[in-house]
Amino acid sequence: MSTNSQVVTSLYLWSDGHSSVYGPGESAEVSAPGWLFNSEDTDPDTHRELLANFKDKIIEAFALIWGEKTHAAYDFELAAPNACGEAE
Repeated sequence: MSTNSQVVTSLYLWSDGHSSVYGPGESAEVSAPGWLFNSEDTDPDTHRELLANFKDKIIEAFALIWGEKTHAAYDFELAAPNACGEAE
């Protein structure tokens, strides 16, 4: 039985774009790896820590690739009723 209601399937990433180019930013979707997807049955504190660490590492990687500030939100975060103001 799952101890967490935050079932993870994807992490969505985006950037705001470069102001000097006036173009749209980048975007990507990363599927959750099996170990993260299956971590929902761990204790809630460990689950939150795994989610935060994975998100931080993926943001770091995409910021390096895109060369600009990168934002990210899990699918369950975007599905939350007040998601618009809380995504990183």
